[in-house]
Amino acid sequence: MKKLLTLVFVLTPISAYSQIGASVNTEMESTIDYKINRFRLGATFDPDVDKWAMVMPSVKYEIIQKENYNFHAGITLVDLDHVSGVRIPVGIDAFPFASKNFGFVMEVYGTYGTEYEWDLPDGYDDRFFIRGTVGFTYRFGKE
Repeated sequence: MKKLLTLVFVLTPISAYSQIGASVNTEMESTIDYKINRFRLGATFDPDVDKWAMVMPSVKYEIIQKENYNFHAGITLVDLDHVSGVRIPVGIDAFPFASKNFGFVMEVYGTYGTEYEWDLPDGYDDRFFIRGTVGFTYRFGKE
């Protein structure tokens, strides 16, 4: 992950708009991302995991960029205690205050994977589930 972030910082053109952001949600996951124009390269940290794989790399694309909100979608690689697979997040970052640095994040994501801890009744696909989160976000260095 360090090599990937170093490569991004080195290869990013000077003329590109970049920004660092941080967020936390109701799942108690924290995310730090580096925004380059419309792309956000990030890492999500899950505090409930006891192993080194608690860092989940992600790439998100801001489909709509407005002053008061951003609509995004992306992909996250998941490797947690209860699931290994891929997460597809879709969400909105809303900035309703005068200062456009602090706001709210609302996201729905589908996770597809294997190696679940739980055992579902017959007829349920335990490889796919959908979950929603709400949280806070902060953008550093907003123009």
